[in-house]
Amino acid sequence: MSILKIGSKGQPVLNLQKALIDLKIRPRPKATGTFDTVTEDAVRAFQKTHRMKRDGKVGTKTAARIRAAVEQARRPIQMSVPDYAPIMKHTEQSYEKVRKDWMKTLAMVKRHDNPVLNLLGDEYRYYFTLFEKQHGDWRKFAKKVGIEQAGYDKTIDTDPWSAREHVKRCRDFHRKASAANNARDGAAEFKKMADPKVKGMLAELAR
Repeated sequence: MSILKIGSKGQPVLNLQKALIDLKIRPRPKATGTFDTVTEDAVRAFQKTHRMKRDGKVGTKTAARIRAAVEQARRPIQMSVPDYAPIMKHTEQSYEKVRKDWMKTLAMVKRHDNPVLNLLGDEYRYYFTLFEKQHGDWRKFAKKVGIEQAGYDKTIDTDPWSAREHVKRCRDFHRKASAANNARDGAAEFKKMADPKVKGMLAELAR
């Protein structure tokens, strides 16, 4: 094929511009059929992303890479992250149950002016704060996962490229949500271990 460059015109240039538009390359050229400076910059941007010689011209190698990229972008991609709607519902219910018991115990600790209990209560309160913060982070990322999953459902049949981007962002938010979830569960595990001692002291002081 002849090299497409500044000044080239015709159907091959039009096809190139449409491909660059489909790939959402920035700057985005207009499909005019004339190889202008915006098209040249878009080609350079594509070449940079794919670690090719950035000359802004489309020869055999660049054309082949662009075709392969378009084919990949149009290929359907599966949503590998599980549906977060039921996960959020179950997690919020579990969180509220633990949170209410934790707050009840902290209120009881506060009512007693006992040095040993207060010292233990400070650590108990620290992990409660951590528990709250990590759940807030989890909720934030879980909601973003839900948004990306909804976006995927809307675009998978009409815009595979956008669907693919939704999956990428969804995986990233899922990873962050999982990290926050693990940290929150770690704080809850401290409560589980500390509860017998704290509640045992509270029971003795109540006698």
